[in-house]
Amino acid sequence: MLLGRKFKNIRKAIEDDLLLFQDDIFRIEPTSGQIWPNSALTITVTFEPLAALNYSCTAFCNISCKEERLPLNLAGEGIGPKAVITPQDDIDLGDITITAIKTKDFTIENRGEIPASFQLLFPDTPAARMFKFDVDKGILGVGERLNFTVTFQSEMLGEFSETFRFKLEGSTELIPLRFRGHVTGPSFKFDKKEIDFGNVSYSFPKKEVRI
Repeated sequence: MLLGRKFKNIRKAIEDDLLLFQDDIFRIEPTSGQIWPNSALTITVTFEPLAALNYSCTAFCNISCKEERLPLNLAGEGIGPKAVITPQDDIDLGDITITAIKTKDFTIENRGEIPASFQLLFPDTPAARMFKFDVDKGILGVGERLNFTVTFQSEMLGEFSETFRFKLEGSTELIPLRFRGHVTGPSFKFDKKEIDFGNVSYSFPKKEVRI
């Protein structure tokens, strides 16, 4: 008895459900109504993407006294934030003496149509630990730019190559920033290949040292 009543309630709920269009990305207003003969009804479709992706779905319009439903294909592309870092080319820091400090200035600019929230993805590598960014995250308004400085200092000799990436919230693209260079040891040289003291009297020392 109870089981039969339960299924009866479920069946009634299904029959009463108008199956109106529902979607997280697309919204149709109104979803139901009446259209009188020789008249029209304006329907508004709103597209609200959640990420920089392509979206599509199909909505169907049930018309009374008609078996076939009227399909409406909906499609749109979500455009995420756009930002660029200048200079954009691979940065060659050249030859750097060990423990010496090398700095480089950059600019990140929002070239999109919405605010851009960015964050530096720091790789866990020995070469990456030689770098320090004075800015690693922030929010840029439309058309806004921000200057930041990268400092390099190494206690290891040899060539290095490292790529850092900035993540933009709401975008699948990463902004790369590549560095390369060569850490060298300290170098010394004499300014003369030989030193000629000439004639020197006994017990009168003469010194000349140059490095």
